[in-house]
Amino acid sequence: MAVSLPQWRFGQLMGLWQRRQAAPRPRPVEGRPLKVDPDVRAVYETLRSSSRLWAAREQELERLVPQAALLLEDLFCAFYAPGVELNPATSPAFHWNFAILAALLPSESFRRLRAKTVGDPVMAAQASLHVVEQLCAPERLPPALRRALWRAWQAGERMVLRLGLRAAAEAQGPEEPAQYAVLRALEGAVQALALDERLRSTWGLQPGVRSAHALDDVQSLLAAVRALPGFAELTDALERFERLLRPAAGRGSRRPGNGYKRLVGLTWGGDLDRAVPEEAAKLHDADLEDLFREAYEHRRMWQERYEGDPRRAAGPIVCCMDTSRSMNAPAALGRQRFLWAKGVGLALLDVARRSNRMFLGLCFAGEPDLAAFEFAPGSWRPQEALEMARCDFDGGTHFQAPLREALAFLQRHKRPGEQGHLIFITDGDAPLPAAFAMEFRAAKAAAGFQMISVFIDGFHPDLRALSDYTFSVRAERMESWERAVAGMGRCLM
Repeated sequence: MAVSLPQWRFGQLMGLWQRRQAAPRPRPVEGRPLKVDPDVRAVYETLRSSSRLWAAREQELERLVPQAALLLEDLFCAFYAPGVELNPATSPAFHWNFAILAALLPSESFRRLRAKTVGDPVMAAQASLHVVEQLCAPERLPPALRRALWRAWQAGERMVLRLGLRAAAEAQGPEEPAQYAVLRALEGAVQALALDERLRSTWGLQPGVRSAHALDDVQSLLAAVRALPGFAELTDALERFERLLRPAAGRGSRRPGNGYKRLVGLTWGGDLDRAVPEEAAKLHDADLEDLFREAYEHRRMWQERYEGDPRRAAGPIVCCMDTSRSMNAPAALGRQRFLWAKGVGLALLDVARRSNRMFLGLCFAGEPDLAAFEFAPGSWRPQEALEMARCDFDGGTHFQAPLREALAFLQRHKRPGEQGHLIFITDGDAPLPAAFAMEFRAAKAAAGFQMISVFIDGFHPDLRALSDYTFSVRAERMESWERAVAGMGRCLM
């Protein structure tokens, strides 16, 4: 009977074993299970040579199953290449890889997953890693290898461990997994990749250019998100509020862009939203497609021209988030107040990123507790957003320091004619001297920005007097948070 090791004990065990030096293995090309274009092989070699994470995972998996590293390569090519074809002349040395690929390729789940990964080396690499990790999970190792691991662990000697592993691996060799085991591993990989996609989309963990060199960055950012306290709850809050703050084009709504209201004719440009139907029709003709691309590149497409009263240009967004001790109190769905407040702040950061606006996030508590996170238009740094999500203080509440910092930022960066916004989220009650309130009100009027205050289970008359809009939130009621965020979204547009 096969013995199943606890996950933590297996990790400790493999950590000891992986310290031995592995001899470099040749990477044959002839007789492989897939017929692969040389360009695809070149992309894989670029990934293998440039990604430290890929090399480390390759070595770890190879020590569990000797052919796992070669399977990684085959899976990457299968997920990345435009066309995939099995090689009937596969060498016997690769029958284990061939059996897995022969079970995967015809399945509908593989086809759906591959539709997302073709031509994207980052997605193809993530999918390959998830599939091989599922196949090489401890509970799916050959029984002889698992028994050797258990005996070596009980013996407690490193030399016995190494000899047992080597003997079991050489004697047993990799078993050809049954088709249901391969498909079960594929389903686990699909779920893992779907979670990765959700986190990448919600937190903006997207590489700037599709390149194999972005794999380590994306994986490290995903690990950083998962390391956040309460990351699942925070991700859920961020998803909720991002949906509320994204404007939906309703029936009869105006065209996007500077408030144009009246069609007055045609002009040349590169705005796809206003391109005339005759330009879009070129994409359905192979002979005219190149003409469309050239016109778009040089901004010579025929497009509609609108005129009217342009809206005031959007300016910077500043979000002040109370992270004092009282924000640790439970709120909606049993989650702490600070998780919901951080969700609001991160959703506002997403608004600023999509609308090309400058953003400043301020986490505050007591007078010395103030952390600033600044994002310039067009420059997206997910690491800084994660630091803002991680920031937390455990002190009292002091309003003057964040208000001064927000005012100075808006005075520096708001241009004439722009409409800046200051959002202040708090559940505390702190004194606000009359002299400071008068000074702030005068500076706010001179700078020309709007202030929105969100009160959580409370009210502050002095902050209300400084604000253009106020929203009250009942911390334990989810719909109260959503109403406040939707109201803020209308004020920001």
